[in-house]
Amino acid sequence: MTNCLLAYNLIPYQAKDITPSYTENSLFPVWNLLTNKRSDFVAIGASGWSIIFDLGLDSAGADIEKACEFILLANATTTLPSSGTFYLDYSDDNISYSNATSFTNTDASAALKGLMRADYIKTFTATSAHRYWKIRTATTTSEGLSKCYFGTFLDFEVEPNDIKDDFERQKFFIADGGYSTYGISQPEIRKYKLEWKGITKAKLAEFESIIKTLPRNPLFFIYLQTVTDILNGENLVAVTLVDYDYEFLSDDYINLTIDFKDSY
Repeated sequence: MTNCLLAYNLIPYQAKDITPSYTENSLFPVWNLLTNKRSDFVAIGASGWSIIFDLGLDSAGADIEKACEFILLANATTTLPSSGTFYLDYSDDNISYSNATSFTNTDASAALKGLMRADYIKTFTATSAHRYWKIRTATTTSEGLSKCYFGTFLDFEVEPNDIKDDFERQKFFIADGGYSTYGISQPEIRKYKLEWKGITKAKLAEFESIIKTLPRNPLFFIYLQTVTDILNGENLVAVTLVDYDYEFLSDDYINLTIDFKDSY
């Protein structure tokens, strides 16, 4: 596994059925867990709760199964259980569950990452593949939950040849008293251009399959296992996919460029 990896919404978004153990709030549906803005939440009642993700069956009637090696919470500063423990479990029959990993509010709060120090990632030895996955807490207080991603990383199996970053200030229109002007917003939006040289045709196909499956403008996280200066000292950055391009030289040597921008 290389140092620079992409985390994305693998298991939750590919689930054929999602079952919460509580009555959904229509203003904060479970769908917000999978897509929409980082500021969109799922409302959780004041009780221990769980959400089960069933990957379903394929066209031949066999179980669809996925492995997992990380769990990631976006906006973890406001969505971590205020007490108790957060669990990720798996099952092959939706009856008997085993634990893949767990963490407490204290664990996560001490390891918040990203440009706004708001995101949390925990990696672990990859599990075997399973059909059913469950996130749950032992807390008894009301909670909100933003994005929760878990699954396996996208690894191009070569390190990026180059990572370029730049700032972009968002312009907004102001009109008042018969004249117009433009203002500049804060904070600045950082843009990233990552270039991989020598990826395989299979890896390009895996990447394109992912972005076709995910919603429009999907949220990714660039994750560095070892912190280097290529992300300005950060090792977890939330980004939105902007564009990509590639140069095909052979089945075993393709140059891929992906453009991202910060996601707040």
